Amino acid sequence: MVDSPFDRYLAGDRSALDAGQKRGAILFYSSAKCSVCHSGTLMSDQKYHNLSVPQLGPGKSSIEGLDLGRFEWSRRDTDKYKFRTPSLRNVTQTGPWMHNGVFSNLAEVILHHLEPKRALEHNKVGTQLYQVELRSTVVKDREVNRGMLETVSLPKYDLDEDEIGLVLRFLDSLTSDDLQTRLSTVIPSSVPSGLLEDGFLGNQ
Repeated sequence: MVDSPFDRYLAGDRSALDAGQKRGAILFYSSAKCSVCHSGTLMSDQKYHNLSVPQLGPGKSSIEGLDLGRFEWSRRDTDKYKFRTPSLRNVTQTGPWMHNGVFSNLAEVILHHLEPKRALEHNKVGTQLYQVELRSTVVKDREVNRGMLETVSLPKYDLDEDEIGLVLRFLDSLTSDDLQTRLSTVIPSSVPSGLLEDGFLGNQ
C-alpha cells in the first residue's frame, strides 16, 4: 500500500501532511537517523540487525525462552539476535511491536532504540506486556543480556520527549486512509491454532 498521506505528499500534495508531521519527517530523515535502516518504498533496508530486544515466550532455540533470530538459519555467531528490519507501512496500526510483540506502545519502541543497553537491563516488560499470559516468560538473565549487547547494531542518537512525539506524528502519516476497510476483507476470524483474532491493538 503506497497511498498514505506521506505518499501523497511526495507526489506533490503539500497539504497531505500537517506541520507536526513535516517536522517529524525531517527528524526521521536526519538527526533521529531512523532512515538508516527504514528506507525505500517499504521503509526497510531488508537487512538483519540486533536491537537487543527483550526476550520472551517459548523461544526457538535449544535454550528455553530464547529466539536467536538469523542465527537459527545461518549458524553464525555474529547473527545472534538479529532480525530483519520491518516495514514501517501502517506501523501505528500493527502493534504490538518488535518480532515478539514485546512493546505495546510505539513510543516505547523509540525509547528502546535510544538506549538499548539501559532499556534491556531496566525494562518493565514483565509488568507491562500486552499479552498478560507471557509476562512470566520474560528472560532477565544477565549473561543473555550481555551476549545480546555484544552485537547490538544501532546508530547513536538522542531525542527529547517533544521530538519523539513529532516522529510518532510522522509515522502516523504512513497509514493508508482505508487500511481498516481493506484488512477487514482479508483477516480471518481465527488462526490455524483455533485462537480467535482479537482486532487491532490501536483500536482497543
